[in-house]
Amino acid sequence: MTYPDFVPPPAPQPVVLDFVDGRWIANLALPSFSCSTVSGTPLQASGWQVSSFEQADGVDDGSLITGTGVTHAGPPCLKEYSTAYTFTRTGPLDPVMVIPSPDELPPLVDSPGSALSGTYDLDLTPLPEPGNVNAQQVTESGNYQSSCTRTGDRCVSILDAETDILPTLEWADGAWSSDATYASAPCEDGSGQQQTTIRVSLTNNDASTSPAQALTGEVRKTYAGDCPGEVAWTIAATRTGD
Repeated sequence: MTYPDFVPPPAPQPVVLDFVDGRWIANLALPSFSCSTVSGTPLQASGWQVSSFEQADGVDDGSLITGTGVTHAGPPCLKEYSTAYTFTRTGPLDPVMVIPSPDELPPLVDSPGSALSGTYDLDLTPLPEPGNVNAQQVTESGNYQSSCTRTGDRCVSILDAETDILPTLEWADGAWSSDATYASAPCEDGSGQQQTTIRVSLTNNDASTSPAQALTGEVRKTYAGDCPGEVAWTIAATRTGD
């Protein structure tokens, strides 16, 4: 009997936590997130881990740290997992561990992607396109909270409303976007199966303003399979509060 050569797992990568407003935070974009439908159809989504830690009540020497790490999966999975952490100091730092000075690390970047923050009214207006004859005006509202990598080049914005419209957006290259392909489902007319892809793009009307007060963009649904088609809306997002 032969066995494959042992391949050691990759070395763990260091994680930098930044101390902001009395908390240590770390926001990490995950390579991908996998889930499946009830029938077992596999789906892929973007994933993020957003963590926040602080000293326990009455502790000021760092001996007891508590917090939460939340894993977010974007559409089509739309899942959230929360893990509570407690760190108890049991002794001095192991001398073999080398902790770099904060001065040696790149500074935390204040990203423009954090501007999508607060409560927004979301108005979706059908575009005047041939396939949009059945598209309806849609109005939603909810609160967005954004978390960014420490380099500031990527952010995730989570909407707290129970809606499949704009629930999770990622910011990069000056715009918030989402691109999700869902599992096959029956056509509305019963003629067969269709697979839906929803693409969203949203930009800050005034990039110098944070929080963003007004944003505009587009939502486009594309149907492939036995009943192909496409519908689209313009988006107008207006900030109404914190």
